[in-house]
Amino acid sequence: MSPHTPDEGTEHVLLSVVVGVRGSEVDPTPCLRSIRSQLRPGVELIVVADGPRPADHDDVLVRDGALVPELWATGLQVAQGTLVALTAGSVIPEPDWIDRLLAARHREAAVLGGAIEPSRTLTITDWAVYFCRYTPYMLPLPTDAELEIPGDNAVYRRAVLEQHRELFADAFWEPFIHRVLRSEGHVLTLDPDLVVRQARGMSLRGFLRQRFRHGHAHGRMRSHGLSRRRILLEALSVPLVPPLMVARAARNVLRRRRHLREFVASLPVLALFTTSWALGEFVGRLRAATART
Repeated sequence: MSPHTPDEGTEHVLLSVVVGVRGSEVDPTPCLRSIRSQLRPGVELIVVADGPRPADHDDVLVRDGALVPELWATGLQVAQGTLVALTAGSVIPEPDWIDRLLAARHREAAVLGGAIEPSRTLTITDWAVYFCRYTPYMLPLPTDAELEIPGDNAVYRRAVLEQHRELFADAFWEPFIHRVLRSEGHVLTLDPDLVVRQARGMSLRGFLRQRFRHGHAHGRMRSHGLSRRRILLEALSVPLVPPLMVARAARNVLRRRRHLREFVASLPVLALFTTSWALGEFVGRLRAATART
């Protein structure tokens, strides 16, 4: 069975689940085990890894050295479902996840995102990762229509994505793609019952590298179409990024009145992660500026 075949004899794929797996992050086995236990006819699982395939998992596409958004782009190239769900090997879907993804076909939204909750046993580094990435998606979810949809827990109408294939030919950077979809009037919404949980075991060094690379890509993309002078001016504001990111996470924690003790305990590590992102963004903007003719 190929990575994108749901079951023999199944003619129509209702849902494609694309999982990006990075070897430097947590063990993806709990994530893949949860998804595989929920598969049924009409649902295909596409696993794309950045290096050697995960242990005990066959039918894995490989894109060496890629970030998760790049792995998603590779998976989207072969996805056949009417709906396409994205997630990462660093989160664990709840047991009813596939059922709730399938239910999205009865909704008007072009994109449906869900909550990302912490697992019950996390290290200080794991908590810092959670506060760095996922506090906007902590339950209870806000009703703000402009809230960003989490790429690690989202389902899309493939027909809508196909209209913008050029935007994710190499990488699926969801904030930029969502911005385009919103500008066209598509509905993007959240479902608090669609839940995944962050897994434990993230490497401090690995996540620092990941934040730098994500920040670098963000800086280059934000600089697209700008003059060299404008890029350099915006690069000067990058030192403000770490305190702004920490403040945004603190605001989300305080609003929800959850995990405040863990947030305070993980602040030093969180500061490292946000600084790594800012350095990457600064370098990305400088490289974009030097590339301008």
